[in-house]
Amino acid sequence: ATAAITTTTTTTTTADSSGAAAVATAGDADAPVTQPFIGSDDEWLAFMATTWQEYCEQSLFIRNIFLHLDRTHVLNATPPLRNIWQLSLDLFRDFVLLRRADGSSGSTTNTTTAVVERRAREAVIGGIERARNGERVDAALLAAVVRMYASLHVYTSHFEPAFLATTSRYYQREAERVSRKYELPDYVSRVERRLQEEVARAAHYLDYATQARPTRVPLTALLETRLIAEKLDDTILHPARFGAMVSGQRLEVLKKIYQLVGRVTRGRAALRVAFGQYAENTTTAMVTAGCDAISGGASDIATSTLVDELLLLKQQLDDVVATSFKGERNANYALRDALERSLNSRANRVQQLLAKFVDGKMRSGTAASRRLNESELEDVLDNVMELFRLVQGKDIFEAFYKKDLARRLLLNKSVSRDAEHSMLAKLKVECGGQFTGKLEGMFKDMALSEEMMDKFLSMDDGGGAAGGGSGGGASGAATGGDDDEQSASASGAAAAAAAAVA
Repeated sequence: ATAAITTTTTTTTTADSSGAAAVATAGDADAPVTQPFIGSDDEWLAFMATTWQEYCEQSLFIRNIFLHLDRTHVLNATPPLRNIWQLSLDLFRDFVLLRRADGSSGSTTNTTTAVVERRAREAVIGGIERARNGERVDAALLAAVVRMYASLHVYTSHFEPAFLATTSRYYQREAERVSRKYELPDYVSRVERRLQEEVARAAHYLDYATQARPTRVPLTALLETRLIAEKLDDTILHPARFGAMVSGQRLEVLKKIYQLVGRVTRGRAALRVAFGQYAENTTTAMVTAGCDAISGGASDIATSTLVDELLLLKQQLDDVVATSFKGERNANYALRDALERSLNSRANRVQQLLAKFVDGKMRSGTAASRRLNESELEDVLDNVMELFRLVQGKDIFEAFYKKDLARRLLLNKSVSRDAEHSMLAKLKVECGGQFTGKLEGMFKDMALSEEMMDKFLSMDDGGGAAGGGSGGGASGAATGGDDDEQSASASGAAAAAAAAVA
């Protein structure tokens, strides 16, 4: 049976001295193999697939002939014997696939001297590389040869290491070429597509059934290393490229980046560092330029513009975290830390600017206040509180805010008492009752002053004239005396409030 199997199936094609192809039958198992099959990779793969299929059919035929022997003698033999099917696989592996150039049988551990196996392996890997380059290949033919490797139990020893090494070199070149040629959005899209293609290709070409660990596991890890981990700092999270995505609000691109870097070990941590660095650098530059302009004599409009820009930047960065980074808690922490450092880079300046900005929104008669309705004003105050939470030296803000609030109350320039009370409530929640105690006292003083003024104005000035004679005069004199006292009291309260403003 062994002689028949070997004689009828182990054929190779050699080239004679004139270059013409000739078929040699390996009836002698020890005959040297001078030259493997000459032809294209597709022709070689078709030859291998056909040879393997015919060999399996003939082996099954022989097994059926000796089925009784296989099920009785082989199973009960001592020491144990290989059954006919396993014996046929071992013969094909040793004397066909792994046969050395000198004609001796091969080894499952030696991957360099097996001429037929090397040619088959290179043909399969070459076909897969052509598929990566967009060429059409016969997927069924590739799958058939790879299944042969798996059936002969040499897939993990001979094919997979060479396949992964070739793939590693291919995608190392690919990453270098694409990162130089394309912008970041295109690079990210190509990486996503490559990952999807390789997983699909592995499903078509590579045999998983005979392996405890599918090839797609190390294959995917290899792609993630070459295309993501090794290009993390100089391409994906490059300050200029990544910053352009954040400043341009390319949320979908940033979402893809977040998903890609999450596939590698340090990806998410590096992303948070890059994002925090962008936020800190951008905010610091904005604060420095704005404060320098205001110190140089710029108007209140410059103050409002700077705070508006800070609020807009904060909102954009929050959108990136919420939408692209899926609201990740650590990303929020990184953003908060970056904004704290940048907003406090100019001591006490941002606190003053925030107080002036609120005054511009709350004081009637200003262009900023005329553009806002109550709902919009409430939203602005909420946004201001987001920045207020990040600044240090909140007592500086309280000093400037108290001075502006007194002026608004004395001159009756507040756009809304409800808005004033709402702002106080927000500050109380954030800083406690002790922080807002003096501010609340100002409202109580103004309420008392208004009450006294209302009483003064509502007194019956004509009460003395309605009474007759001296009685009426006395009454009028008395009333006049009371009026003078009330007027003096109201004037005193106003003067005290004016002194507080001063």
